Amino acid sequence: QFTSKACECECDNQGRIQLPGILKDEAKLVKNCVIVGAIEHVEIWNEDLWKEYEAMADESFEDIAESLTEYL
Repeated sequence: QFTSKACECECDNQGRIQLPGILKDEAKLVKNCVIVGAIEHVEIWNEDLWKEYEAMADESFEDIAESLTEYL
């Protein structure tokens, strides 16, 4: 559901990404953020939410990695 609201954004003359207000509100972007590379795109996260997500993902990393070995 979160990625269903994704959009292409333009950069201004100083190279800043112009995010629509609705996306800033949805992602709770107020001050500090994290830019995460995700293959062919980037994701911009609220720093605290990213840390929570990363901790949760770290807990299940081995299970996820093991399940991917069936595709090798």
